[in-house]
Amino acid sequence: MHAETNQSTGRTRCEASLGNTMAYATVSVSAVAPSPDRPSEGTITVNTIASTVLKDNIDAKVLQKENARIASILEQTIRETRAIDMESLCIVAGKKVWSLQCDIVVLNDAGNSIDCGCIAAFGALTNFRRPDVSVVGETITIHHIHDRDPIPLSIHHVPLCTTFALYLDEESGVSEQESPFFSFLDPSDREELAQDGSITIVSNAHKEICGIHKFGWPPLSHDKFAELVLIATERSSLLEKKIVQNL
Repeated sequence: MHAETNQSTGRTRCEASLGNTMAYATVSVSAVAPSPDRPSEGTITVNTIASTVLKDNIDAKVLQKENARIASILEQTIRETRAIDMESLCIVAGKKVWSLQCDIVVLNDAGNSIDCGCIAAFGALTNFRRPDVSVVGETITIHHIHDRDPIPLSIHHVPLCTTFALYLDEESGVSEQESPFFSFLDPSDREELAQDGSITIVSNAHKEICGIHKFGWPPLSHDKFAELVLIATERSSLLEKKIVQNL
């Protein structure tokens, strides 16, 4: 993982890799009028550009649908988990707030681009600094980063994705209702092609479950699901530490 900030534009970019999968995320900010129904909160927009390289045995329509699924998961993970304190992005209530834009690009999809894109996004958000602002009367002054130290985002928690590929265990000798499946953590692109389904568990270092996204039909027993949740929460805690250490 590597992050850097362009001093002239204020944009922060973070590159991350999981195995051979590579992604980068760019975060920028602008001052805008707030939403009428949330006058004292900033906004965040998430754009995801997944890999457009065709994989073996996958046609363009299937790839487009898969890319849309990846984009939806990443957007929900960043926006709907309330990870960022939106009220801290308010400049003047009802008049001006900060609007964040997070762009995630999957450079090379060798499997599990969801987890890799999420790491890149929160790496960029953690490293991002917005300009300082002063308000005198009706005058709003946005200070250049060379004049005043920029301000880090107020991040409540860091929800990270952990994806498992699920496979039918045809030699188990039990019924499908008994969940005869085994799972692979961080599947490669080849493993994804063979999977019967997948599950992405969004969790943070506080062992809180922030979201669950299931794809495909394999049912999971309570015991199997609890096992995957335990792995996911431990992995999220480890990854958050690595993000902080690397940045």
